[in-house]
Amino acid sequence: KQCDIYCAKMGDSTCVNLSNLNTERSECVLAVNPDEKYIIFTRYFNKSGKDAVDLYIGFHKNNGSWTVAQKLDSLFNSSGSNHSPRFSSDGKYFFYRQSIWTDSNTIETKQYWVRTRTFDEMRESELKNTEK
Repeated sequence: KQCDIYCAKMGDSTCVNLSNLNTERSECVLAVNPDEKYIIFTRYFNKSGKDAVDLYIGFHKNNGSWTVAQKLDSLFNSSGSNHSPRFSSDGKYFFYRQSIWTDSNTIETKQYWVRTRTFDEMRESELKNTEK
């Protein structure tokens, strides 16, 4: 089943397809930081014959549109499934999980966190490149 990301404003019955974030794959579980400067979400893949997800990020541009989504680097995306994105309520921290298939065919899941200033720096750089 295909999942995509849409946006609607409170009190408005119109849904907008965020086409710069969506692809032919399924984009599902998402987290938007509290000041709505970026969105991190999962995109489904098949890795080594198993369903898995990786984490992607899109940045809110000053004109209200979104940049094309980028796959986050290996700090966030392992060889397994990378999922459960969420932000702290103050927006200072980002939490996510990585699930790896072990040799005994079980899944080992670990939770991680980073300071969101990493994403703020990425956004500044991306906006400089896309809003010239």
